[in-house]
Amino acid sequence: MTRSIKIEYVAPEMAETIVRIHHNAVHQGTAWQFYPKEILNDWSPPITRDRIIGFKQKMIESHAVGLIAYVNGEPLGFGIIDIDQKRIGAIYVKAAFTKLRIGSRLLEELEKIARQNGLTRLQLDSSINAQTFYQSHGYIQIAEDFFCLPNGKRMACVKMTKMLTR
Repeated sequence: MTRSIKIEYVAPEMAETIVRIHHNAVHQGTAWQFYPKEILNDWSPPITRDRIIGFKQKMIESHAVGLIAYVNGEPLGFGIIDIDQKRIGAIYVKAAFTKLRIGSRLLEELEKIARQNGLTRLQLDSSINAQTFYQSHGYIQIAEDFFCLPNGKRMACVKMTKMLTR
């Protein structure tokens, strides 16, 4: 059976879906091979009503563009781009579905949005576990660094960049 990936813009009302995808990707994916459990818990804390409300508020206040990917009507991944900062903010896919090219499709659509907005280069902070994914899409490492998590703790990351072509 062919699975078609449908990508749509994210609305703030989808905050709970996004938080659930994020939590699944962090805790059920490969990140445990690269980060200790306490970092995973700081990166994606338990799903609570307050966390969902907080994320929804961030979506309302942000100038970033979010996309959500559906396969056969089920939301399985999301991506975020901040045009003003010229950066990919996030791409997450539910762990059981990473081989369906959902992340690749989301990244392609985010890059398309960037080009439509006149950007010629994108940056991102990749988790260590996602570095090879981004490299396979033409991103190059520019530095090893730390990402500041919402609770103030630091998580190792890789700063990456890519020149966009038309």
